[in-house]
Amino acid sequence: MTPGFFTQFGYKSAIARKTDWRSVINWFRHKFMRKMKTLGGTLVWLTAAAGISLPAYAVPITILHTNDLHSHFRAEKTDLGLGGVARIKTAADRVRAEAPNTLMVDGGDWSEGSIYFTPGGGTETLRMMDHLGYDVALVGNHDWFNGPDHLLDILTQAAPRFALIGSNIKTPRYARENEFRRKIPPYVIREVGGVRIAFIGLMTYEFVYDHYLAPIQVTEPFLRTRELAKQLRKRADIVVAISHNQTFTNKEILKVAPEIDFIVGAHDHQKYFQPIQVERSGARPGWIVETGCWGRYLGRMDLEFNDGVVKLANYKLIQMDSRIPEDPETLARIERLEGVIEAERGPIFHDHVGETHVDLNRQGLESPMGDFATDAYRRATGADLSIDHSNFIYGELHRGPVSTADVFNANPGVYSFATGKAWTLHVVPIQGNRLRWLLSLLYGFKKFGQVGSLNFSGSELILDPRAAMGTASGPGPATPIITPPTDTMSLSKVVKSFKVDGKDLRDDAIYRLAAPGGVYETLEFVNSLIPRAIPLRDAIDTGIEDWRILKDEVARQSPIEFDQLNFGQRIRTVQPDLGFTDDDLTFVPSRTLADGSLEGAVSLRIRNSGIALSPAGPQAQLLANRFGTDYTRDREDYEIAAALPVPALAPGESTTLVWPSIRIPVALQGLHPLTARLVGVEAQANVSNNEATRYFK
Repeated sequence: MTPGFFTQFGYKSAIARKTDWRSVINWFRHKFMRKMKTLGGTLVWLTAAAGISLPAYAVPITILHTNDLHSHFRAEKTDLGLGGVARIKTAADRVRAEAPNTLMVDGGDWSEGSIYFTPGGGTETLRMMDHLGYDVALVGNHDWFNGPDHLLDILTQAAPRFALIGSNIKTPRYARENEFRRKIPPYVIREVGGVRIAFIGLMTYEFVYDHYLAPIQVTEPFLRTRELAKQLRKRADIVVAISHNQTFTNKEILKVAPEIDFIVGAHDHQKYFQPIQVERSGARPGWIVETGCWGRYLGRMDLEFNDGVVKLANYKLIQMDSRIPEDPETLARIERLEGVIEAERGPIFHDHVGETHVDLNRQGLESPMGDFATDAYRRATGADLSIDHSNFIYGELHRGPVSTADVFNANPGVYSFATGKAWTLHVVPIQGNRLRWLLSLLYGFKKFGQVGSLNFSGSELILDPRAAMGTASGPGPATPIITPPTDTMSLSKVVKSFKVDGKDLRDDAIYRLAAPGGVYETLEFVNSLIPRAIPLRDAIDTGIEDWRILKDEVARQSPIEFDQLNFGQRIRTVQPDLGFTDDDLTFVPSRTLADGSLEGAVSLRIRNSGIALSPAGPQAQLLANRFGTDYTRDREDYEIAAALPVPALAPGESTTLVWPSIRIPVALQGLHPLTARLVGVEAQANVSNNEATRYFK
């Protein structure tokens, strides 16, 4: 028999590539049983009466999934070098070869977010995903940032073979409604191994993004999903939701729609080692899976479908690191695209803007990337202060040479295909009382003070994160009370003081605020809720893209050193705040041992960024992970040296601890990861800077 023998009966799985006789038999059994169900159980009644039992069978099905790729075609320029679509291609093809009944899906935000998005505004991303072998993908919020017309246009140009879906929308006011519904249906049904799997698309339900998709409206995902899931349960054996919403939203979706077996999540860039199980009254539990972002991990769900029930046989994340070879054909596609981009923009992948000796990441209550970016904006405009949000700075800059493409990828949002520009820098005159109100509004959110989302330049913020956490120092509200700004409004319980150029904020003063694109759009959004809350009539658009400001700053400061950032002096807590970054952890090797491990001296600089004296008692540990650089499971850390005590430190004071002889094990291709951690500091309000990992070679 040939593969064509089976495909004429509808068996369209991997038989065309590899004859898996067990899957064929299971498929025929499953098809046979489904036909019997349409006969009202006649066969079941007859076999039971005759004392005959039919053998149980299980159809194996594999679901591969990614989310939030943001057109990250290349691996990251970090020590681990995670990601890259060429590795995803290799890993996915390996799975398909061993598991014929495989489908591959994406949770959305596949497009905007890196330089590879710019030619065609997402067309090349769709073509790349087609090449990788996706079967279904969702429309995420970044995928409609250039509007619905553009989304339809790139779908027409790329003509992908995979389905793009999205259900929770209203389109009656959209002139191309029929075309949109045809090209982006609410669901699709795919069949593998004789098992029919329905995929429902749930787009991002957050009204801050509404204006990007207008006149199409995104609606709540709960009732619509429940109705759709009930209908699809009659037509499909397994019902899956692909949801570009926060995890807490996805949990509620599973509770209100018990017909859904599991959700492929996205949007919040969370990485789950194992599926989150959601208990449901009167129904089987549901699961949520998610892989983080940027193609760093490929999720693999191995399912078994047996007698109308789907079971999770196994789940794992596949880490996209150097152990997975890059697919040559995919690499060639990337290189050709880079040639197209350089033909328009110049040698941006191969030029040399400058060097950085510091890892400019976005982590912590005060982030190095945020400090660097806001300094650049303020210096470029001569403004009094600058504010940015870590989520608006999509990427990071890592140690080593920096190219123009690196800078663009560090701050690409939001790229407009129509204008050929990303976000531009604005200068906004803002009255002190309006700025005070804005800070009170933001830090009125519970726990916002500990998230570390805002970045400042030219100013100093002192806050009490415990007030936002609802501790003894004062219960912070779950949500702020949004009222128009007044001259008498005081700072929130969380924000204790705010200074500009070393002086207390004055309500009647006018300050010049350097507002990058994301901040400016936020101010416009606030005004849409409360008209003229932040007057923008005198705002000036410099017309200069935010990333170009960063490029000039990299060139000006090169080589960038950690001490240039004036780190730890912008956001301070009323409590002691001991902490460090990975750049405070240094290692001077003395020799390499026979097993590949390194031996040498380790030093750790610890600073007190709070405005209160830190007590003696905390200790600093040096740790290694038993799994090395495998981050597809929970860490199992063990100490590789005796912990050292941290002395009491005055506000702004620092100390350096030294371990003169430490052995660091090797983990992956010559990388020696080392983690430093503070313990005994549970009373601190800010714990975001109590641990750091660095990789030595």
